[in-house]
Amino acid sequence: MVLHATYVSPLCLYFVILSAVGQDVVNVAIGKTYKQINKHPLQGPSSNAANNNTSGVYEGNNCIHTVYDQSDTNHWWEVDLGRTYPVQDITVWARFNFVGNFNNRLYPFTITVDNQTCVSVTSAPSTRSLSVRCTSVMYGQVVRLTLKKTSQSLNLCEFQIFECDAGRWGDRCEYYRCGRYCAIGKCDKKTGKCSACTPGWYGEQCNKACQSHSCLLHTCHQTTGRCLKCYAGYDGHTCTECEDGFSKHNSNTCSPCSAYCKDRNCHGDTGNCMQGCVDGRHGATCNTTCSPAGCQTCHQHSGQCTACRPLYNLDPNSQCKECADGFYRKTANAVHCTECSGRCHNNTPCNKATGDCDRCPPGWEGQRCFKDLVLHSGVSDGEVDKLTGPVVGAITGVGLLLVVSLLLFLCWKQRSQNTVSESDKTTTLALDPVRSHNNENTAPPAVPSPLSAEPQADTQHEIRDPGNPYEQLHIYNNMVFERELPAVSESRAIDVTATSKHADVSPDNSYVNLTTPTSKSVKPRSKKSK
Repeated sequence: MVLHATYVSPLCLYFVILSAVGQDVVNVAIGKTYKQINKHPLQGPSSNAANNNTSGVYEGNNCIHTVYDQSDTNHWWEVDLGRTYPVQDITVWARFNFVGNFNNRLYPFTITVDNQTCVSVTSAPSTRSLSVRCTSVMYGQVVRLTLKKTSQSLNLCEFQIFECDAGRWGDRCEYYRCGRYCAIGKCDKKTGKCSACTPGWYGEQCNKACQSHSCLLHTCHQTTGRCLKCYAGYDGHTCTECEDGFSKHNSNTCSPCSAYCKDRNCHGDTGNCMQGCVDGRHGATCNTTCSPAGCQTCHQHSGQCTACRPLYNLDPNSQCKECADGFYRKTANAVHCTECSGRCHNNTPCNKATGDCDRCPPGWEGQRCFKDLVLHSGVSDGEVDKLTGPVVGAITGVGLLLVVSLLLFLCWKQRSQNTVSESDKTTTLALDPVRSHNNENTAPPAVPSPLSAEPQADTQHEIRDPGNPYEQLHIYNNMVFERELPAVSESRAIDVTATSKHADVSPDNSYVNLTTPTSKSVKPRSKKSK
């Protein structure tokens, strides 16, 4: 783009610009960040080219000045606006008191917005200032002016970027506000279109209300007006429907489904539970408790019990009023059932209304078959339940005691039999000292009969063998005592001396262990005189 301009005094040009673009404009290049390729030693800061001073006097820090270097080409200066702006109208100012052509160090130049060409000027105007416009509105942050000349320093005394003031738009900022509800800073200064609206509005001019007040934070899509997000419990493009687990029952707002609905699933409009009720509840919204208390589950609509709690049974009317087998109700209004005594004949269940047994096992009596077990004089039915624990404990203790006693008796009896069997094999005769007799005619001292009160000496006694292998003979001090020896025939009598062949005499002659023959009897002889 090539521009040609005629000279206009700075003051006149300033008023021309204001009248052209309107008074509601701002220079957005003021107070930003600035850079340049290099600096002349006599130059001040780079902000000298954007301080709203258009006098063009170099002295007084009103311009920037780069240093020519053969290695440098295309000297430049730039401003960083800090954020994206719509850029189109720009005015540049050259040096005023320069000896020679004041435009020699400014023209030709190119202006770019974020490295995209906005406008190029190839020839200098006759005036010190020049207003240019980008071929279209450009959105960017960094705006740069580059001198398109080699072997030349850059002099720039003011660089202005004009934009309509807040709320105005148009080529001359003649239109007020893009839209009443356009977000601040979101209005296109040239077209008047809003890129963002205040909450609750949408459209190019932000003049349309969002379709529902249920949109989260009242925000909706800029073009369609549909809700971007909904408040909790709401769903749909307009957030007017209830999401799963919520309903509009009895109101225009979405509320959580009843906690008694299975899986918290209910109809979005009526609130009726869709999957039935949790245990113990019934009704369209499951807000009624199943009754009576023994009912665990009931039909959602009729309320009739379909299953009972433990200890209860269904009666013919589908009510859980009857106790289960083995339980009874203590009172007519009792909520829970009580376990039967367990003493009924053949463990049959007791009466579910009274707890009484229809029949007792043999040896027991009473309404609950406890009288003889607890006290022989009888126990009242009201005390049976209280005595059940102690009675069972006492019976258990007595039973254990009997078992232990029986075991001890059997052990004792076994040991006694073993002792008797061993001792029955021999008969021990306890004697006074026995002297040895070489004369076989000499007989041992006479043994008195155990039937007499005193020992009988020098008399003949018959020792009888009853044929009992357990017979024991004890002889003490020349006396013989017979234990329960029945009379035997004379033919079975034998000489005592004959037994010496079967006797074992102790070393000190104090006793004789006489093995009792099984087919002979012993008969003592009278002593012969020496």
